[in-house]
Amino acid sequence: MKYVNKNTEKEYKKLEEAFGSREALSLLRILIEDLSLVALIQSEPGDTGDLFVFKKAVDQLLDGMPIQYITRKSFFYGREFEVTQTVLIPRPETEELVFEALKYLPPGSAGKILDVGTGSGCIAITLSLERPDTEVIALDISEEALLVAQRNNSKLKAGVRFIKADFLQKNTWKEKVPLFQMVVSNPPYISREERDQMSRSTLLHEPQRALFPEGEDPLIFYRQMAAVLPDLLEEGGLIFLEVNEFNAPEVKKLFLPFFKKVELLKDMQGKNRIIRGVDYRPL
Repeated sequence: MKYVNKNTEKEYKKLEEAFGSREALSLLRILIEDLSLVALIQSEPGDTGDLFVFKKAVDQLLDGMPIQYITRKSFFYGREFEVTQTVLIPRPETEELVFEALKYLPPGSAGKILDVGTGSGCIAITLSLERPDTEVIALDISEEALLVAQRNNSKLKAGVRFIKADFLQKNTWKEKVPLFQMVVSNPPYISREERDQMSRSTLLHEPQRALFPEGEDPLIFYRQMAAVLPDLLEEGGLIFLEVNEFNAPEVKKLFLPFFKKVELLKDMQGKNRIIRGVDYRPL
C-alpha cells in the first residue's frame, strides 16, 4: 500500500526531516491505519475532515507527543489497549513483570490477585485473560485512569474488578479487598533527581503522578506495601513488583523479613527490574 501521495506528501516531508525516512514512513502508516484515514491514500482526494485530523496528528508528533496517545492505542502482551494521557503507556519491562508472575500461575490456577496502581489495566487484564480462573482486583487513585481501564476490560472481555483508592491511605481500601494469593504492582518509582535523564516527551505528556512518588521518598510505595502485607497477602502468598534499577537492592531489603525467598530479577536489558517475593510469612 502506498502511503505517500499528494494528500500526505507535505506532512510526510515534515516527519522525514524530524525522524528520518524509515521512521517517518512507519509513523505515517500507523497514523493512517490507526486513525482510519485510508481515504487519504486512495486515488481520490481525502475529505477535509480527514486532512484536518491527519495534519493535527503530525503536528502533535512533531511536538513530541507519543504516537500511542495520538492513536489512543498501545499493544501489551499481544493485545491492543486504549491509552490516554491519564495513564502511562505500557512498557516492555512491564510485560516481563507479567511474564514472571504467570510462571507462578499455571493454567487452571484459581485464587485472588491484586494489581496496585493499575493505570490502563494492562497488568490486571492480562493476568485475568491469561488465567481466567483467577479473581483479579485492581486499585488506582485516578478516576480518569480507572475509566480507561474499565473500557479496556470491557473491550477485551476480561473480568477484573476495579476500585478507586489511594494505596497510601489504608482506610480507602482496607474494607474493600480480601486477602490475596498474589500482589502485583508497577508503582511510581522514578526519583525527582532522575528528571534530567528522562525524555521531553515523557515529561510533557505522560501523567506525573504515575511516574513520580509523592514527597521526597522515592520508596514510599514499597515501604507502604511492606507495612500493609498482613492486610493483603495470605500466608504462603507471592509478590511481584517493578522497581527502579538504581534503588532495587534497597527495595529488596524491605521485603526480606516477610518472605522465605526474595529475588531481584533483571530485565532483557540486564537492569534490575523485578522483585519477586515467594512464600509470605507473617511476622
